[in-house]
Amino acid sequence: MLLILASVVVALMAHVGFGYLRRLRLSPGLQGLRSQWLPIALVAAVLGTGLCASMVLALGAEALKFPIGYAAMWAPLLWLAACLACLPVVVLVIAGAGSIWLWLGGAVVGALATLVQAGWVEAIGFRPGVLWNTELQVLAALVQVAAWSAAFWLALSAFTAEDERALTWRGTAVLLLVLATAGAQEVLITAAGLSAQVGSVYAQQVSGAWLCVFAGSVVPVLFAFLAVGLALQTTTRRRSRRQSAELPGSARKRRRRHRIRTL
Repeated sequence: MLLILASVVVALMAHVGFGYLRRLRLSPGLQGLRSQWLPIALVAAVLGTGLCASMVLALGAEALKFPIGYAAMWAPLLWLAACLACLPVVVLVIAGAGSIWLWLGGAVVGALATLVQAGWVEAIGFRPGVLWNTELQVLAALVQVAAWSAAFWLALSAFTAEDERALTWRGTAVLLLVLATAGAQEVLITAAGLSAQVGSVYAQQVSGAWLCVFAGSVVPVLFAFLAVGLALQTTTRRRSRRQSAELPGSARKRRRRHRIRTL
């Protein structure tokens, strides 16, 4: 159940994040960035929160023989660091005009995802301690770098947006991230060698069980609300464009002059 919830979180994170990024990329340039600072911060928070919540759920799904917890200082810092690290990537993807920036932004998020996941493992304070398998860590990083780069291009590039199967490309991007994240998390957990651990130093600080409850219930609900709001905004914009297209030429000119006067 927790692994399913982790996949749901990743799917909602990708859907909401890519949806807002598509809208933000319609107003590029420095002026567009300044006027859209709140949605930009929202996208960064969605990406950072999704990466953290999915890893917490994946760790909670492990059949460990002891309760786990997280360091009270490191848990909020990991979440905040993930959100802040995603912020320049979001700005880069919005401001960059070519597909190269999408591939680069995706690669950075994929590498960041691996660091965040490893950070949550370390935040548990396993006893006697984690001895990482470097080869498996590199494999998990490569999987996520490749998946995030491809997903950014599939969901946000002009090539896929102009295709009549744009929705199919976007769905493929979400599915790719769900599968890649789930696989990379399992590889990283295997690299940590959790079967050799006998306890958690921070079991009495931030409860892993309660954090799973938050990550598996509150986070998906928040993402679902954002997805509904995004869908409503998209529907309203399409309806406005349809009504504008149906107006005669003189009416469109009057509406355009009225908008200019009201700005």
